[in-house]
Amino acid sequence: MASYRSKPDSACPECFGHPWLREYVVAQSTHRGICPNCHRRNKPLVPVSSLYNAFENLLSSYQLAEGPPLEHGTAIIDLVQQDWEVFSERLFDSNSAGRLLESIMHSGWDDDSGEPLLGASDPYVARHRRWSYDTLEDIWQQFADEVKSDPSRPIEFRDADFDAFLIHEELKGRRTVQVPEGTILYRARLGFERTPDCDKPYLGVSIGAPPPEKAGPGRVNPKGRVVLYCTDQEATAVAEVRPVRGEYVSVAEVRAARDLEILDLVTEPEWPNPFTDDAVNYWVEFAGLLAAFAEQLGKPLRSRDDPTDYIPSQKLAELIETAEVDGIRYPSAMATSGTNVVLFDPSLVHIGTSRLVEIVESKVDYREV
Repeated sequence: MASYRSKPDSACPECFGHPWLREYVVAQSTHRGICPNCHRRNKPLVPVSSLYNAFENLLSSYQLAEGPPLEHGTAIIDLVQQDWEVFSERLFDSNSAGRLLESIMHSGWDDDSGEPLLGASDPYVARHRRWSYDTLEDIWQQFADEVKSDPSRPIEFRDADFDAFLIHEELKGRRTVQVPEGTILYRARLGFERTPDCDKPYLGVSIGAPPPEKAGPGRVNPKGRVVLYCTDQEATAVAEVRPVRGEYVSVAEVRAARDLEILDLVTEPEWPNPFTDDAVNYWVEFAGLLAAFAEQLGKPLRSRDDPTDYIPSQKLAELIETAEVDGIRYPSAMATSGTNVVLFDPSLVHIGTSRLVEIVESKVDYREV
């Protein structure tokens, strides 16, 4: 039910906080004047009806809270502001944002549709909201519990199976980066090769990916599946093998054999535009899952880990591979200034020169658990 009266017939860029809306109003405006919402003078103005389609797309991601108690929903004006910062702080804090939202949505309302007029304080929920929690750790735990309850079942999302097309559309371009042919990455291994003449670093295949019979389970690969873990910086590669002071580490350069397309879980994702893009909830919730996945990948493996705990991340990595990406870049927990790269096919790089380094300092930090 509507809760605001004397609705405005126009709006200016200063009414909005979302960059796209501000730019859209400026581009569509044909005259200037006093804004009836924020009362700023000499501002570009557009009729509220010109914003209807954009806001209809935004609100398609939400639905009225159903069934008692309706308190489970959130006022739609608060929901869109929390999710997208649609309105300017000034307008929202003055309680004028709800009036403008109603005016926009009422401008395109069809009284024959059978749909009620939108009220800014009506309780809504996000459609198909999958995750019950906000923290990445809790999101991952919910996903992991679902996968482990039936590991043979395909991963489901938005009440439909993930498929290669959807994953491809989400990742290609939006979340991938190009690694040009010849780019140098690094790989390290504890120890060295002892010879009668001298101690030498591990070379070639000795520092490359392990053979299938020695490939243990990891967060990206099941036991026996060969992938190649490497880093973008030499110091990160050394830190990732967790050496102690006085230990020797072999570290090698590896060069990209061709241009690589890598899923980037390090940089902030390119968020969808809720006013123009379809299936915004899908993209946002998938981004939340990928962020939680990146956090999991960065955690060091422990000898006491239960290998079945790796199944959820292995299945997600397998699904990501169907998008025809060559690997995944994710944060390093051992060297926060660097990043890790796991390649699904070790032959995508050539193993270059190796050198032997000695660890002269190893910092230890700890916390109570």
